[in-house]
Formats: sequence, C-alpha cells, structure tokens
Amino acid sequence: MIRIAQSHPIPHLRTNPNPFRIIISRMSSNKTGIVWFKPTDLRLDDHEPLVAAHKECSSVVHCFVFDDHPTRGVMPKCKSIHYGNQRMGPRRFKWLIEAVQDLRNRLESKGSKLIVRVGKPNEVLSELVKTTGNVKSVYTHEEVYSEELEIMKSVKGALPCDLKQFWGGQTLVHWDDCPYETMSSFPNVYTQFRSKVEHKHNNGRELAVDRYVPEPATFKPTPSNVTTGDLPVVDANNTSIDSRSAVPFVGGETAALQRLSYYFKQKLPSSYKETRNGMLGADYSTKFSMWLATGSISARRIIKDLDRYEKNVESSRSTYWIWFELLWRDFFRYQGIKQGTKMFQLDGPQGKTKPWRNDAKQFEMWKQGKTGHPLVDANMVELKTTGFMSNRGRQIVASFLTKDMQLDWRLGGAYFEEVLIDYECGSNWGNWSYGAGVGCDPREDRYFSIPKQGSTYDGNADYMKTWLPFLKHLPATSLIQSRIAGVESSVYPNPPIIQLKFGGPKNMGGNNNNKWSNNKGKGKNNTDSNNNNANGPRRVRTSGKVNGSGSNSNGDAAKSTEKKKGNQRKRVQGNWNREQSTSSTATSSSSPKTAVLPFAQILAEKKKKQQQQQQQQQPPTE
Repeated sequence: MIRIAQSHPIPHLRTNPNPFRIIISRMSSNKTGIVWFKPTDLRLDDHEPLVAAHKECSSVVHCFVFDDHPTRGVMPKCKSIHYGNQRMGPRRFKWLIEAVQDLRNRLESKGSKLIVRVGKPNEVLSELVKTTGNVKSVYTHEEVYSEELEIMKSVKGALPCDLKQFWGGQTLVHWDDCPYETMSSFPNVYTQFRSKVEHKHNNGRELAVDRYVPEPATFKPTPSNVTTGDLPVVDANNTSIDSRSAVPFVGGETAALQRLSYYFKQKLPSSYKETRNGMLGADYSTKFSMWLATGSISARRIIKDLDRYEKNVESSRSTYWIWFELLWRDFFRYQGIKQGTKMFQLDGPQGKTKPWRNDAKQFEMWKQGKTGHPLVDANMVELKTTGFMSNRGRQIVASFLTKDMQLDWRLGGAYFEEVLIDYECGSNWGNWSYGAGVGCDPREDRYFSIPKQGSTYDGNADYMKTWLPFLKHLPATSLIQSRIAGVESSVYPNPPIIQLKFGGPKNMGGNNNNKWSNNKGKGKNNTDSNNNNANGPRRVRTSGKVNGSGSNSNGDAAKSTEKKKGNQRKRVQGNWNREQSTSSTATSSSSPKTAVLPFAQILAEKKKKQQQQQQQQQPPTE
C-alpha cells in the first residue's frame, strides 16, 4: 500500500488541553479502567494514563498486546511489504520481551497484574472490554506517526467505551508548553526549536521537570475474571551478548533505573561531552536511548535526576549536553506531526529529487560489513552482532550509504528499524532523511570523510581491530585509508566495492572485475523507477538518530556535529543558559578538539582535577 502525506489530528497545538489536568480528579465508583501499554511506554514511573486510571477507577486492568499484523506488527513473522525485512529483528524483539516481563514483575510487586495477548490491538482490546465488564475507559498515550495513528483509529472504532489519550511523558516538551501556536510555524531547524524552548518562561527545562509524575502511590486491584496470558518465546540462538558489546544490558524499567543511578553515581555526566563520540565501552555515552526506545524510562525522569546532579555535584557544558541531545528526540517527534508521511518518502520533507540507485548486492555488502572500508564495516559488524552502534558510527555509515554509494536512503532506515535495539521512529527516519540531504539539515550536502573520521575518532584503529580482528596485523594508517594488503579477497574486499566521493585514494574502488562488486553496467544515475514514486512506499518506511540510540539515537541521539568549529562554539556559548561551572571542565570543553582521548584517560584526568579542587577547598593543616 502506498501512503500519501496526511494532516495530523492535532494541527493546532492549543486546541487540545492537557487531558491529565481535566480528568484525573474524577472518581467513578465500581468502574474498571484498562491501561493499554504499548512498545514505547513500558514503565510505571511518569506514566500519566496509568496514574489517571488508578485515580478514576476502583479496579484496573493493565494490558500489553504483541501486535501480529503481518506488515506493521512486532512479532518475528511481521515483515515490510516493500523491502522484505523484519519489522523487528531478534535482538530488538528480545529487548521488548525483557521490558514487558519486567513490567509484569513490577506490577506483581504492587499486587497487580499485566495481561498479555498476541493479536491485533483493536480485536484484543474490544474483547478484553467485553470480558472484563463494567469498563469505564481505556487509557493510553497519544501517537503521532501514521501507522500508529491507523492503529489508534481502529481501536477507537472497535471499543464500546471511551478511549482516553494522553500526551504524557513521551517528550520533554509537552504540547501545551510548546512555544509554537501551530505546526506550520514549527521550525525545520533544530537550533531554532531548541533556542525557543530554552527561553520559554526563561527555562523550558523547568517546565519539563514540572510535568513529571511519579507512579501511583497505591495500585487498584485487577479483576479476577481476566487471565494473564503468556509472553512469546525468544530465539536464544540469535540473541546472545557478545563480549565486545558496548551494551551488555537487559531491557525493562528496573535495569533503566539502575543504569540511571549508576551513571550519576559515577559522575559520568561531568565528562559526557568529551566522551560522547567514543565507540568502545559502555560508558562513553549514557546508553539511555535503549530504554527510552521502549519507554522503560522517560526523558523527563532523566532530566529530573540531571537537575539534581547539577545542583549537588556539578553544572557544566558537559552536563548541559545531555539535555541538548535528549531534546533532539522531541524535535523529530514534533516533526513527525508536521511532516506526516513525508518523513518516510524518497524525496523527504524537502521534496528534493536525487539520482538514488538501487543495488541489492551492494546494499547487502553494506549490511554485512563488507564494503572494503574498515571504519564503515566495523560499525556495521557491531550493529549486526549487538543491535547497537555509536552515534558517531551511525552518521558515518549513513553518509557512506547515501553520499558515496548513493543508494536509496530508506533502505538504511528500514535496516536500522529492524536491528537497532534503541530504534525510535522519528529519530531514526528523521535522521536518515537528514543525513541523506532531503530532511531537516540546514546544510546542503553534509558529507563525512571516512579517512578523516577514522583519524579523528579511531586514530589507533582500536575500534576497527576490535570488530574486524582479521585485520589486526595491519597498521592503523592502512585501515584508516582503506588500504588493505595481505588479506585474501575471499576474506575481505580488496579493493573496496565503491570509491569514496572525497578523501580516499584515487585508485580504490570502481573495479568491475572485483568479485565483491556488482557495479558492472550500473552508472551512478541508475535508479529504480518504482522507488522514485513521489509518495513512496510504507509510511513510507523502507532505525536514532543516525542514534538515535542511538540513539544515540536517543537518548544520545544528537544530530551531526560536523560544523565549522568557530560557529559551533559561538552557537553553543550563545544559547547555553544553564548555570555555568567555574571548574576547568567548562572552560576546556570550549576549545577546539583535535583528537579524542582514550576514555580511561579522560576519566583519570577528570578525577585528578576533582581531587585537586577538593584539596584547595580544604583548610590548611599545621
């Protein structure tokens, strides 16, 4: 089915007041409420529909539905009708299962239950209302993307009771607090959005924290006539955790809160801005994006704890940058309302026509990490092996696919949707269109030079050698320059399958005799007319910010930082209205970065600096 752009049911931000404020005080005796949890809000903390149901009703049913719709569901058998890939790969599905199981455990600890069903939400919820009896309302979060809106429409039509929707904690900025009267006035540039949010009533962060709601103080009982149901089984063979993984975690709210506590106790926010472009290890970035993706934690809860950290420990440019990155998720979610299905179309929200190619063999080699460019391939192998990739890596592989390979950018978006544990719809597709030059990027042709990225962020090739161990014997310069010698072409492409647009040796790639290449007879303007349809397939979907975690795509889902350094510093300093620390961290982070230090070294220097400051503050001893 081909989808056309549609207007969102919330064209004017002020026409729908916060429903939480209106209905939460009304109590209906002897009425049952049903809380419909979705794959994006699997938590008890900061969950407005949950709080409202327990305020209003004398008994509450908590329900989660594993949607088995063949083309838009979450079950392993559900596949894209346009690209044939799974909508949710095994690692992402396992993460979802863990989040649902943890939600069930947490509800049981409160004396309540989680009802689990497999089926279509409209059918399952309609039947559940009839089985339960005396149901007042079904409570759930609002949606903004086209497929989710279709599901909501079908559920609303099938229910014999009210469907109450809440904006809730799905964004930092509630739509009542959004500083734009209409979606048509919403900017297409992140900096403009961020600047206005941060100056809303002097500080948009305070508004976000004020919206946070804790879990219900008491949980109402679950009706005894409803069976709980079993969770689907996960394929353990394809979901084991690799020892090299930067994300050796489990899903669910319990693990999310543990990670949040650990991150602040270790004082990692104080070095976040310096380490966030790392690639190896668990602590170079927050990794919150993974739990944000399933809604196992809300961004408002993270900022609430960040505010406490800044008051009690340190407030700096580095701590501010966590807010900066989280706000990207809001930007793309609101863009999802404004753009409709244009976010998923080939020409993107800008309507730019480009000579995209479709080469199934080359695309498969990109997925498998066999392009002949070690930096690209190491990132793709990590993604395939763990379901995660750093924010820096996502920008690199997306630039390579769209600018060097010139393949349809939606192929990359669809693959990320399948495999990224921290996949979030708006961050993923918004970042892919951004990276492809057809989205919300104010720069015309943003390009990531593979050799430059390698020398800057993996100068010793530690990352490349970790994920491509068969290249360990080669010097770092060879890997950075994609000059692979002494490796059989049956093991690794040599020369690379594609020549770099900029920055690569002139003699690489472009070899039609290369056994790895499928370029023979294909010029750069070779396109697939079916995929150049102006409306495009899917939503059109063909996973982050390109994490994005991502995140990340995320969480750490910031957009590209490939800006002129002087302009970047000027822009950041001009808009940084948080309390500035007098420590040397804030000062040093504004200087141009010439190289990324190893993570352990950064933390050691940070700790030493803190100890020196503490000694200076102590009174002299005799």
